[in-house]
Amino acid sequence: MPQPAMKPDRWQQCKALFEQSLGLEPDSRHAFLLEACANDAPLLREVEALLASHDIATAQEFLESPAISDTRLASLLPPEPSRLGQKIGPYQIVKELGRGGMGTVYLAERADEQFHQRVAIKLVRSSFESDTLRRRFLIEREILASLEHPNIARLIDGGITGDGQSYLVMEYVEGTAITQYCDAHQLPIDERLRLFQKVCDAVHHAHQRMVVHRDLKPGNILVTDDGQVKLLDFGIAKLLDETQLQPFVEVPLTRTGLYVLTPEYAAPEQVRGEDISMATDVYSLGIILYELLSGRRPYQLHGLTPGQAEQRICELEPPRPSTVAAHSAAVGTSRELSADALSECRSTRPDRLRRRLTGDLDTIVMMALRKDALRRYQSARLFAQDIQRHLDGLPVMARPDTAGYRLSRYVGRHRVGVSAVAIIFVLLLAGIVTTTWQARRAERQRQIAERRFDDLRGLSQSLLFEIHDAIVNLPGATAARALIVQRSVDYLDRLSQDAGSESSLLLELSTAYRKIGDVQGNPTNANLGETQAALRSYEKSIAMAEAALALRPVQPAARNALALTLEKRSDVQAATGQYAEAGASMEAAVAAYRLLTQEHAAETRFALQYAIGLIKQGDYAGNPNFPNRQDTVAALNAYLQAQPVLDSLHRDDASPERVARLRGLIRERTGTMYEMMGKQQAAFESFSASLALREAYAAAHPNHNDALRDLAIGYEKMADLSVKAGRLTQALGRYRQAHDAFTNLWRSDSLNASASITVAISHLHLGDLLGYPAQANLGDARGARQHYRTARSILRTVHAVDSSSVRTEFLIGLVEGRLAALGG
Repeated sequence: MPQPAMKPDRWQQCKALFEQSLGLEPDSRHAFLLEACANDAPLLREVEALLASHDIATAQEFLESPAISDTRLASLLPPEPSRLGQKIGPYQIVKELGRGGMGTVYLAERADEQFHQRVAIKLVRSSFESDTLRRRFLIEREILASLEHPNIARLIDGGITGDGQSYLVMEYVEGTAITQYCDAHQLPIDERLRLFQKVCDAVHHAHQRMVVHRDLKPGNILVTDDGQVKLLDFGIAKLLDETQLQPFVEVPLTRTGLYVLTPEYAAPEQVRGEDISMATDVYSLGIILYELLSGRRPYQLHGLTPGQAEQRICELEPPRPSTVAAHSAAVGTSRELSADALSECRSTRPDRLRRRLTGDLDTIVMMALRKDALRRYQSARLFAQDIQRHLDGLPVMARPDTAGYRLSRYVGRHRVGVSAVAIIFVLLLAGIVTTTWQARRAERQRQIAERRFDDLRGLSQSLLFEIHDAIVNLPGATAARALIVQRSVDYLDRLSQDAGSESSLLLELSTAYRKIGDVQGNPTNANLGETQAALRSYEKSIAMAEAALALRPVQPAARNALALTLEKRSDVQAATGQYAEAGASMEAAVAAYRLLTQEHAAETRFALQYAIGLIKQGDYAGNPNFPNRQDTVAALNAYLQAQPVLDSLHRDDASPERVARLRGLIRERTGTMYEMMGKQQAAFESFSASLALREAYAAAHPNHNDALRDLAIGYEKMADLSVKAGRLTQALGRYRQAHDAFTNLWRSDSLNASASITVAISHLHLGDLLGYPAQANLGDARGARQHYRTARSILRTVHAVDSSSVRTEFLIGLVEGRLAALGG
């Protein structure tokens, strides 16, 4: 739930201490605050929280730190009183138009009877009022006064109210966001381009006066009923030449304003908090043009954590507008339109729209969206001029970004295991060049089409079966896996349309969609927390497997593919609270595995999958570490059925590495059930056997994430038994061993939702042992609260990405209860 705002007098006290602390050396601040706050512990925490936010802000820019990662200050601000009905100068406030971190914008009308005029009045927050902020408003007034352009909203007036609040009076523009206007009027592509050129002209006018807008988006670009474009809100604009500010300000501009932005339209350098330039606005213009042309934005950021959003903006290359324009769902926008409806808004058909965007327009947009600011158009005018060249039928300045450059940037971010990807792309590009030349020969059209299909099929296989599997267990691999998924989905969707009755292709597609689902949201492995997307991918996988099985009913590969995906679907269904559906999916999977084991006894891999299915059946029957039906007897029986199967496979030396890991896991599972049943000696024997197997496995695989995670769990299980035996100091040592291992895994792959939840649970265990009053503890309530708060923060971040996860919702409630028991 959102944090309640401070009362105004409390905020002033907090702000004053914060500003005083900034003047001290970092090592001296805590001692100063201890004395200044006396016995007011909440005040001490709030000031230190602000200081912590300040310290992590890029280049010492607290109030202008990257907006995606710093919202702490705005959440603490006291509410502003409404000014509805009041007068400011000759203007009567009519209604509120908007409210943000820096202030409020009102619609007002002139009330001195000289003439009728409607204006927008912007007031700075009274809690931010200071000499510095007043100087900042002078700067903003000078910025706006310098911008005289027919497509930029005019500054009319400005000043300070009678009670000391700074304000600006702006031209009020009654219009519609440019994207909505174009769709409502069904403007074709050429007319959209010409309207966009007017936006570029206005932005270029600002750039000539050394002003960068920094928050360009459709909501700041309105179109009036008569088709006039108006650029709004230079409220976070930045002067590129700050020497112009010397008459107005004596401190750096970057320390004077709360820097906010819109992540969906922000350039990579903005979200990283780096220096900005005219190319920053060019990037935002590129996003807007992408949306005007294709009907969607290049990135889907809804529900992502700040770190995930930054990762996507800064590292993932967006698809070309032409490749997304024909999709049936609008990605990254608030609306969902069919391909036909999107095309109709552009007065064309889906196939014609795709062809219209392919080529120059794709290239122009992608040049504006390059990650490296130096490789974009260096001005809005050059951007507009290239569009004009396209409209005139002339060659454009933009050139497609080379594969070599894109791959070099990617290799710089993910050096491990990527050289193979580079080889594949280079070979495919060479092949594509060759086939393009050969395509001119009419007598070879059929052979070329087949070769292209095989190339696409080979690329999908290589990405998902070779490259993906090579990096899956490397630290920090989640982002790279996400990139592979993003690149592969388009290929797979195209292949599936032509799969026909080819059984082998149907099986490849089934496996590919299953791997995509795993990365998107399967809680049993590193994933992106997108459970609904995972379920959709699994449904596609099941459909392909069923089609292959129908073609060849006795084929074990098709039945195995179906069983594997049913098992994966059960994982996600259970994690999202669909217990009945999860049970049905897992029962069907185990039945298929059992049949495969009986019919193909020589295929030990089917026995291994049968054992894994039994383990998961036990998990969802009664294991408290998973969503379950609370049937401990059924869970123990399933585990006891799986254990001899795994031991038999170990003796037969089948799949030795995976079997070795699972032998440690099954003994941990049986130990958990024995512990729940009160059979402590049996639990101790099972956990001890599990830990010994896991220590050996981790020693043999020191860089294997799963091995290290299993070892940490082994430490936790032994710690749990030590707590029950009253050996609290021994338990604390084991819990800390586990916590250190979990934290290292999390830091190496911060986008991994499963790792985040595991670290949160580790904090919960430490908090319980240190000071939870409902159990034997070490009497350290302060340390316990610290661990609980950290756990709550991590879990809230994960839940914000995937609010359908009942597991994180349950854990958040658990932590809240612990904090309540300790008085918050």
